[in-house]
Amino acid sequence: MDGPPPPKRAKPTTDAGCLLTGALARHVMCYLRDATDVKRFLQVLPRLRDDAPLQSLLALLQRVHDPSVVWPIASLSDLYAPSASSASSSSPAGLDRLVQVALPVLRQLHVNAFIATPPIARYVPLMANTTVSALVGDLREIEATYGLWAPQITSLSVTDPQCETWPHLRRVLALCPRLQSLTYFVWRGSETSRHVTMDISWLAEYMMTQSSLENVHLTGLPLTTEAATLNVHEMPPLLRALGAASRPLFPPQLTCLHLTAVDYHAANDITAVALKLQTSHVRTLDIRTVALCNLTRAVTALGRAPALQSLTLLHGVLDDFAPLTSLRRLHLSSMRLSRRAIMAIASLMVTSQCLVSVTLDNCYHDPHDDATSPFLALTTALPAFFGRAGQALAMSVQDVAVAAGFTTAMYKISTPKSATLELHASALPMAALRALVSAIGCGTTLRLVVRTLASAEALMAHATRRQLHAAKKPMYEWHFGRSVPDIKYQVACSHGG
Repeated sequence: MDGPPPPKRAKPTTDAGCLLTGALARHVMCYLRDATDVKRFLQVLPRLRDDAPLQSLLALLQRVHDPSVVWPIASLSDLYAPSASSASSSSPAGLDRLVQVALPVLRQLHVNAFIATPPIARYVPLMANTTVSALVGDLREIEATYGLWAPQITSLSVTDPQCETWPHLRRVLALCPRLQSLTYFVWRGSETSRHVTMDISWLAEYMMTQSSLENVHLTGLPLTTEAATLNVHEMPPLLRALGAASRPLFPPQLTCLHLTAVDYHAANDITAVALKLQTSHVRTLDIRTVALCNLTRAVTALGRAPALQSLTLLHGVLDDFAPLTSLRRLHLSSMRLSRRAIMAIASLMVTSQCLVSVTLDNCYHDPHDDATSPFLALTTALPAFFGRAGQALAMSVQDVAVAAGFTTAMYKISTPKSATLELHASALPMAALRALVSAIGCGTTLRLVVRTLASAEALMAHATRRQLHAAKKPMYEWHFGRSVPDIKYQVACSHGG
């Protein structure tokens, strides 16, 4: 006996169906990072004509030569540039309408005043969750140009050749309460000009106590911030202010500090900053100086910085090296090291329970009357280093005796974990390189950087004869003033499996 027919499922109304399709489409698009995928998705979406923002977004994607200027970050300045459009006959007013209607689905906008300024920024408000990154040249025009959008600017880059608009930054900060990243680039400004020096005192104090900025990068201008990361690049007045005893201590959210100082007399200011790190939460410290800047006192002060985990020093001099017991990563590049400093680093490698990585890139020792290289101490420390927390040692080796020391040390390495020894050995003879490869033990990867392809091929062949796994790759080193890179080759050897 046949029963009654099943009830028919009610079809959604056109409005409900449109809302459902639009909501699902927006959710799916959150996971699409490629503009071409978004374009194809919208092209097959049913009832697209009933969703004006999505329809306008598709029209924008179809209009441009490069859809990536529309999604996932809508680069409106590039979109308004004449070269962006494949529909050259379209009017600017038509583009304004498309962008205005599509704004609800464009959650990240980028504007560049040096290319083009979208007119709608002056009179069309944004959705509350839309963010804007802006590149401008004149802070005096930001309110007139981006008046309605200024409160939603989270990233602001200012290119101000002669520091003419710096005095207006205070007002701009008030216009952009959601600002998270500030870049201020000055290439002809003077760090000693009076108006900059006057502004530094109020701005440094303001940003240390009130600002919500999370990232600051400033070039050619002294400035500081309450930030997770702070870059102080060639700014002697700010470096001096940061270390001043009268200034506040570093805020607790500051965990990464980068200092670049090309002044030969910057050592005192760097030491003053290092002393303040003893009560900070800074975990990563990167100091770049010039060849004769002595950083010994600064490193000694860091011995009482309990949070410090990563230290990078580029150029400069070290007469000694304090036992930084909390350090996990040490990177020294182009440093002049005394015998005492090298021996102290070797001692730290042997005794530290948390040091995992040491890099001595192009570091050198003034030999004087030394009969043996102090870098031999690092070869002696290698087995104990890899037997504790050590995972990687990288350094430049030009001395055959030091290479022989590493060969001897590698026979003594016994580690249950993987460890990597990387030696920049472009000046070593092939016999020394082959001896190093022959000493590879289980769990150890040896990376040798050599100068020529022929040397790399010879090492590959030797590793194969030793039943080792070997691979090579080119390494490109760019040097200032040269239009082509210096090409070297890295050969990595290890036991297979």
